[in-house]
Amino acid sequence: MDKETIDYYNNNYEVIYHTYIQAKEGGIKDFFHIAFPSQNSKILDIGAGSGRDLLYLLQKGYDAYGIDASSNLIDYVKSKHSNLEKRLLCNTFPTEDIKFNFKFDGIILAAVLMHIPKEELINFVYNIKENLNDNGRLLLSIPNEREVDSNYRDENNRLFYIYDPSFVQLLFERAGFQLTSKWNSGDSLGRQNLSWTTLIFELKYSSKLRPLDKIEQVLNRDSKTATYKFALLRSLCDISVNSLNSVQWLKGNIVGITIDLIVERWIKYYWFLFEETKFIPQHNAESKDNIKIAFRNQLSELMNKYKKSGGYSAYLDKRFEDTKEIDLLRRKIRYTIVEGPIKHSGTHQEEKFFSYDSNLKALLIPSDLWIEICLMNYWIEDALVLRWAELSVKMSKGELEIGFILQALLKEDYIKRDVELAKQIYKQNENYCVWTDKKLGSSFDVDHIIPYSLWHNNNLWNLVPTDPKINRQKSDKLPHKSLLTKRKDKIISNWELLNQNYPTRFQNEVISLLGKSNILNNWENKLFSSLVESIEITAMQRGIERWGL
Repeated sequence: MDKETIDYYNNNYEVIYHTYIQAKEGGIKDFFHIAFPSQNSKILDIGAGSGRDLLYLLQKGYDAYGIDASSNLIDYVKSKHSNLEKRLLCNTFPTEDIKFNFKFDGIILAAVLMHIPKEELINFVYNIKENLNDNGRLLLSIPNEREVDSNYRDENNRLFYIYDPSFVQLLFERAGFQLTSKWNSGDSLGRQNLSWTTLIFELKYSSKLRPLDKIEQVLNRDSKTATYKFALLRSLCDISVNSLNSVQWLKGNIVGITIDLIVERWIKYYWFLFEETKFIPQHNAESKDNIKIAFRNQLSELMNKYKKSGGYSAYLDKRFEDTKEIDLLRRKIRYTIVEGPIKHSGTHQEEKFFSYDSNLKALLIPSDLWIEICLMNYWIEDALVLRWAELSVKMSKGELEIGFILQALLKEDYIKRDVELAKQIYKQNENYCVWTDKKLGSSFDVDHIIPYSLWHNNNLWNLVPTDPKINRQKSDKLPHKSLLTKRKDKIISNWELLNQNYPTRFQNEVISLLGKSNILNNWENKLFSSLVESIEITAMQRGIERWGL
């Protein structure tokens, strides 16, 4: 801690004691019951100073202790309050270890952080973390303003940094804390032009990694000889958007994700890489005339089969026919996923982030990691694609440019808009605009409920007949929830028509969104609910304009 600041408190201990001990109302003690709801909690007050807050905690039944860097102030306080003799110690934390031989359920930093030099902040934060129990609470207050000189010293030569609350939040959250509450309030001593921000943090990840750190560790734990980990994590990001309700929430804070959902995404990602005219290696040892990754030959054969009939888009139309060729490819990719990135997601069994349940035929992932992927999928996926491209450049020994590989990895954005099958079905029946109920003639549009520009999704459940004028108005906007609710019956009647004509394709596309168990009964309401949820999440996460009549 800063010497000049300690000197001020040592030289003025008596005045400081009487000033603060007389301040009975306000201050950080107003937040004790919120930060520390259990009065049996063991609490440490860092920068205990006058002992005012420490005495209040003891009075309320807390098992409270305190430390302060001013030896003179500590001695004076103890002379006034003998019950603090073994509870209040002189300590220049964080340069000196805390002398209590136990951890705490809560720590208080009342008007302390501003006296910590910037170069000591990281050490200070991690020392606090080391002295807190799991899920322990941190209650701190920082000033919002203060007149200081160019060296960040006030009129009493105390070090006085004004740390922005958002910076403080980042500082602690990077160390595994989570902000739970935040307030602004006046000064308990009645000083004008001085206000305080009070923050409560909870230590969520003491010895554990935060969810995003887990993703980083999956990628960096060992050398990457293939691009499989990027493909796996990118698949999870995709599923969290397009197949959110297909996952299973299992006991033990585990989420199960059907392995075949991942397999289909691997076919898509690697299809676009393999069809490029230049060979793009996906393994350190891979070359055009040498060793190939596990499934390259089988996928390349399938690609050749569909090359003249439309490529990947043609495959999408036929993928539910379960030909022997497609089935063998899926088995090979499934085996590669399980024996590759799932099996090697950790060095030791207890560190593994992914596992495979052969009975459920599902990848198992910790629920906190899945939640983080759901919340941050767009950001995570963008980073994954870039790093995938960088690794591919490295595997090509620098022969390929990153822009060329990125174009291949992002080629799914160019999957053609395909509404022909849906249009054929609607043409054979009496049609009404799904949004206005206007009767349609032979000339009508087929609208993507979730715009094609957002999801590139040509699944039949996403395609509905519309009046061309209305379709132009809707454009790339997402329909309002109120409009969806109003037109629910019409949307479902269109789904029933599509299901009657192409049940295999329609049901498999619904399964990819809902999961197999949800197709057995009442699928119409489940699908509608999932559609509404998907639209609301997409609108919120991506800031998409809404549309209504």
